[in-house]
Amino acid sequence: MATIPNIEPEQVTVGATWQWEISDSRYPAGDGWVLSYDLLDNSTNQIAITATANGDNHLVDIAFGTTAGYTAGTYRFSGVFTKSPDKFAEREGCIVVLADIGTVTTDPSSTSQAILAAINAVIAGRATKAQSEITLGDIALKLLSPQELMDWLTFYEQRVDSDKRAERNALGGGNSRIVRGYAAGVV
Repeated sequence: MATIPNIEPEQVTVGATWQWEISDSRYPAGDGWVLSYDLLDNSTNQIAITATANGDNHLVDIAFGTTAGYTAGTYRFSGVFTKSPDKFAEREGCIVVLADIGTVTTDPSSTSQAILAAINAVIAGRATKAQSEITLGDIALKLLSPQELMDWLTFYEQRVDSDKRAERNALGGGNSRIVRGYAAGVV
C-alpha cells in the first residue's frame, strides 16, 4: 500500500482513488473538528469532499468509482475546518484533475497544442496528411519554408505556455497550494 500524502496533491486522476491526510493541531478531528473541501473549476463543475476522522487527523479517501464521475480540469480548492459554531477557511490552492487516459474518446489537446504538435511533426518530417494540410493564415503547413515553420513554432510554443499560465492564474495564481498558518504568541 502506498504512503498517504500529508498535504493536498497537486494533481489527481479521474477514475483513481484519491487519498491525503491533514494534521493540524489547532483543529484535531478527535475533538470534533471536520475538514471539508469545495473544488470549483472555471465552468460549473464542482466537487465537494468531506474528510473522515483518523485519530486527530483528517483523512480524505475517495474511491475510484466515485472519482470516475468527476470532470477533468484545473480546480481551485478551499478547505474549511468546522466545529459548531466555528468555521475557519485555512487551506486553499489548485488541484489539476487529469482525465483517465483509458476512457478518453476525444483529443484533449487545445487548438494551440494541436497546431504546435502539427508544426513539430512537419519539421521532423513525420506529419500526417491532416497535419501537413493545417493552414496558418492562408498557407498550408507543408508549403511553409523552414524559417516560417520555426517562426510559427516559436509563436505556438509561447501561446501554449501562455494558455497554461492563464488557466493557473485564473484559478488562483501560479502557486499550486497555499496553507495558512500562525506563529505562537503573535497577535
